[in-house]
Amino acid sequence: MAENSLIGVKILKFLDLRGWKVLDWDKNIPVSEQTLCPADDEKLRTIATLVGYEGRQKLRVGCCASCGYIGYIDRPTKEWISKFYFEDWAGAKERDIGEHVAKLKSSPTDKARRGVTMLAEKYDIDKNRYVCEIGVGHGETLGKFGKMGFKKLIGLESSKYRAEVASKAFGLKVLAADFEEPSAQAELKKLAPFSLIFSYHVMEHVYDPAEIVKLASDLQKEGDYMIVALPNREGELSMITLDYFPHLHSYTKEFLTRLLAKYNYEVIDDTFTTSRNLNLIAKKISEVQPRYKSVDAKNYFDKYVAKFASALGMDKKYFWPRRRMWWFRKVDIGGQIPFYGNNILGSIHWSLRKRTLPRLNRQRIFSEVGKNKYIIKNITQSALVTDIEKKYTDAPIEIQFEGPIKLLYK
Repeated sequence: MAENSLIGVKILKFLDLRGWKVLDWDKNIPVSEQTLCPADDEKLRTIATLVGYEGRQKLRVGCCASCGYIGYIDRPTKEWISKFYFEDWAGAKERDIGEHVAKLKSSPTDKARRGVTMLAEKYDIDKNRYVCEIGVGHGETLGKFGKMGFKKLIGLESSKYRAEVASKAFGLKVLAADFEEPSAQAELKKLAPFSLIFSYHVMEHVYDPAEIVKLASDLQKEGDYMIVALPNREGELSMITLDYFPHLHSYTKEFLTRLLAKYNYEVIDDTFTTSRNLNLIAKKISEVQPRYKSVDAKNYFDKYVAKFASALGMDKKYFWPRRRMWWFRKVDIGGQIPFYGNNILGSIHWSLRKRTLPRLNRQRIFSEVGKNKYIIKNITQSALVTDIEKKYTDAPIEIQFEGPIKLLYK
């Protein structure tokens, strides 16, 4: 694809977000840059640019052509993001802690992340030393480790709301802080070395994954374990990668292997890895791993340009000037269809199309999530879009907005 081609779209309005919210990227949000890949320090190439205010505002998404990592080059500062997670993440201000805790206690469910617990069960991990979870959420998984016989548990949770829920619902010791916060590290060092440190779908949210892995390594000794579970770049939604700001990073297995090796971890098992999720367990070793050399053989950059353009229907020409760009919430399938307005006709048309789209893509959905999850995995989201008349950047893909750049979150 030529870099000066009009591959992109202008988003006029988000229409159907099904629980997601819209954040206007205004001048009050302080910006910082990440220009290098966290694993191998290769310079990130701009794969897409989000553009607001007719070119006066730009936010770049970068790709490491060597390992396939994708992440925001331009992003909010660490302080701004930490404050967001501590106070606002997942509608914390709108929820009642007492009700949530009571619900978890009265209707307990086993939401422990099986990829994590099954990996832990395969290896002889010392159950008498402390286990630490980075990002405990509501506490189900760390609580499960207690049932598995691990006697000493502690967790970190960036959301003050979730930390309190996990503590009250499951009786867990939870620090309401980022893992890398100095006060949290001081507490953890008192309990080290940890036999296991793990996280489930947290590393894509952290500000600096290299710092997290380095600090974890400092808290463990040779022979200890680290489990990392997170979305796989190969199957992650294109819309999430390009415009969902809480996911600051999108990882490949190659990236994680390099990052873990950088701090003396050797990946020993990825049995439960799928095209949608990476589940790796690594062991701390004494030898310093050799530095990976940059290679471009897999051509990650061009591959992902084509993937994003195809998944959101940006690789086609349309007769209709105003269109509904749609995408499935759980499967990386999407496209663009005519938009008939916010009226009765438009509502009927979209209602009918939402019913037919899963059927038209049934086999692809089956292959991605399985037949038993077909019904709950085809939730559809959408936005009103039109063609871009000119590009303001040299990025292969450009997504423009009316007014400020708009990022999605929940």
